[in-house]
Amino acid sequence: MRDVQRSKQYMHVGDVISSGGEECADTKSRSQSDGGALCLEMVHDPSIESNAPSLMVANDGENETREISTMTTLCIVYWNTWCLIWKPAVSAFLNFFITLSLFPGVLVDIPISKAKFSFGNWLPIVLITLFNLSDCLGRYILSFESNRPFQWLMSRHLSSSSHMKQGHLSLRYYRYLVWFPTWARGIFFPLFAMCILPSGEQTPIFDSDVLRCLIVFLFGLSNGFIQCANFTVAPTLVESEEMKNAVSLLLLLAIYCGLSFGAFFGLLVEKIIRSL
Repeated sequence: MRDVQRSKQYMHVGDVISSGGEECADTKSRSQSDGGALCLEMVHDPSIESNAPSLMVANDGENETREISTMTTLCIVYWNTWCLIWKPAVSAFLNFFITLSLFPGVLVDIPISKAKFSFGNWLPIVLITLFNLSDCLGRYILSFESNRPFQWLMSRHLSSSSHMKQGHLSLRYYRYLVWFPTWARGIFFPLFAMCILPSGEQTPIFDSDVLRCLIVFLFGLSNGFIQCANFTVAPTLVESEEMKNAVSLLLLLAIYCGLSFGAFFGLLVEKIIRSL
């Protein structure tokens, strides 16, 4: 009897489990079918399809507005930076423009001296080596902060807070150490010409190799000092990180322009000297 009762109980439990499983399956299938129908309704909703192009146009308009505002901000940053460091940038341009106009094209055209003391055929090699050494020495002058030239270069005007000078105007000795010497380097054009002219069988005006070496030494020394001074002082004229990055790019642009225009102008200078 007990076995019969247990078997009936087990059969009842099995019926309950099977019915529950069927209900769960029905519920799952209904939910899946309802969800699928809902997704299909959302996909094929005509209102969404009609609003999609307008949403894309709105996003494109926002992106263009952001790009324009970013470009405007960058232009303002670069303009404000240029107003503060235009003297170092112009000095860097002129420095390399003058250097590449004369070196190495005009320098190697200097003829061999007929004086007693002469380097002979070694003269072009000596002059190029001397230029590189003096250029390195000019950059080395500002390598230590304890040196007087560095302290003079970084010296600022002691003015009241109400009349605080900004940018290159705040530098006390910059125009004497860098700005005026940059323009004074233009004197190397006639000096190099007098080392070559008059050409031909006549003796040049500067026929001494010692004098030529002195001119090349000053030429390289001024090039290295002015270039190092501009790159040393320009980043200290601004405060924000964005303007410091702008300073680096503006100085590089000035250098590359000076190199390019100076090299092409050097071809013209060399042709003019040879034609005289």
